[in-house]
Amino acid sequence: MIKEKFLETIEEYKLIAPKDKLLVAVSGGADSTALLCLLDAFKGELNITLHVAHLNHQIRKGDAELDARYVQQLAQNRGLPVTIEAVNVQQLAKDQGLGLEAAARQARYSFFEKVAGEVGANKIAVGHTADDDVETFLMRLLRGAGIKGLTGIPVRRGAIIRPLMKIWRKEIEDYVGGLKLVPRRDYTNYESKFMRNRVRLKLIPQLKVYNLNIKEIILQTILLLTEDNSYLENIAAEALQGALIS
Repeated sequence: MIKEKFLETIEEYKLIAPKDKLLVAVSGGADSTALLCLLDAFKGELNITLHVAHLNHQIRKGDAELDARYVQQLAQNRGLPVTIEAVNVQQLAKDQGLGLEAAARQARYSFFEKVAGEVGANKIAVGHTADDDVETFLMRLLRGAGIKGLTGIPVRRGAIIRPLMKIWRKEIEDYVGGLKLVPRRDYTNYESKFMRNRVRLKLIPQLKVYNLNIKEIILQTILLLTEDNSYLENIAAEALQGALIS
């Protein structure tokens, strides 16, 4: 089932074209491990080449080094080139006055864009899932957002593609387990100081008290809002073009 969803998402959103070179962002966790394994399994069918990238955030000390080794071994076992670098995210956050999450995200994407340019990759594949989309929706709802903000994480944004966006984390864990792989676990994913963790570990379980299918319902809502937003943006673009011509 996961393979079908993966290929359907690529086809539906036209994420990959023949002869694309993908930079695959791999943290070592289950999601990015599954992403790499799926892309590697279908690289012949999709007619693509892959390059693995891993950024050590230097937050989790020795664990971070083990993450990097895991990713390097994962790539080498599949005969794939890999680029691994490190950045002091805590120092970056301090220097730029950012929260730790924001600094880490900035560092990651800057690294991915740099490496993509160096290796000639025209797409950057990241491992966001349906669960990430639901969590993002709830975080933005709690902070206050309009229709565009509530459309969640885009499946495609520029060179960034997210082939796992319609796949649930449980499906991913089952898939990786079936491959006899043991991905790395990031203990910071369980720290309540991060809002995403509080949403995932506390809010969503509470919402399930009211509806066991709350995640599926929210995902459907995101898809509907995305369609509405796309329609409104197209209408606005047409209206602007008409005004410019007149």
